[in-house]
Amino acid sequence: NSNPLNLTSSGNVGIGTTTGPEKLAVNGNVILLSGYQIYGNSNTGSGSSYLSMYNATDGGIDLMANFSTSKITFGTAGSERMRITSGGNVGIGTTNPTVAAGMGLVINGGATSPRIALKNNASGDASTDGFQLVLTTENEAVLENRENASMRFLTNATEAMRITSGRELLWNLTTTTGAGLNPGGIAFRNNLGKYIQISSGVTIDAGLVYFYKSDGAGSVTNTGSITTSGNSTLYNTTSDYRLKQDFKPYIGLDIINKIKTYDYEWKSDKTRSFGVIAHELQEVLPFAVFGVKDGEQLQQVDYSKIVPIMVQAIQELKAELDKISGKV
Repeated sequence: NSNPLNLTSSGNVGIGTTTGPEKLAVNGNVILLSGYQIYGNSNTGSGSSYLSMYNATDGGIDLMANFSTSKITFGTAGSERMRITSGGNVGIGTTNPTVAAGMGLVINGGATSPRIALKNNASGDASTDGFQLVLTTENEAVLENRENASMRFLTNATEAMRITSGRELLWNLTTTTGAGLNPGGIAFRNNLGKYIQISSGVTIDAGLVYFYKSDGAGSVTNTGSITTSGNSTLYNTTSDYRLKQDFKPYIGLDIINKIKTYDYEWKSDKTRSFGVIAHELQEVLPFAVFGVKDGEQLQQVDYSKIVPIMVQAIQELKAELDKISGKV
């Protein structure tokens, strides 16, 4: 080589070249003592649009920047493992990391489940603990905390929801006891049975649950609610006069006398109770029964629908007693 090493008056160093635009200019490839070879084109020595790191041990390119197509690829054992495309997308296990819009990360696990794992200790084994985001081979998305701790969800740096290690779901709560209920929220409990716990978080009377029904035209109507009043819980059905019309009188005693009630035994635990049979009540008060006889779902009864008829019947009985006693 006629120009093995040159040091210019400006302090630039050239290897294999007399001039260099930068402090160090190399005309040719570089071999590192670790066994890597750095090429200014491809590892075959052709072209000038590549910068590649060739692993002489396994005979493959572990890092390559393709300036003609503006991509950077990373490999191990002579095979590509990851790339950054000209559009800024990152692909792991795929050479075509295409997303719906903008830059993104695409992970292709191939025949196995692609996953992202985060660790907070030195073991590095995310199969036994840590956090994982997994897409299973059945295309099910799994968000998993393998630690024995809560999974928390925050918005604007404030916790909005958490799933505890005991598989309890807490919304706007961090605990289900004591002062922790003051913010108000909902908890799906897994303690002494499965149930829902609702806290208003205020000292005044408040609404806990509101029920709405769509009219099919874009509007909804409040059909009922569960509210607190003092130390009591109220179960309310909407009964506003603005929703009603065509008011007519009726004979409450006639309706009450058609309702059959029984002293019966429950099959499940042999306990006894008083009540009606759903399909028989449905013949008298259809609006007090949900479902159909012998349907797929068991029929249900809203006993509160009988209360107005009972009030009317009591008033009628009082009127009869007043006549007998001569008060009328």
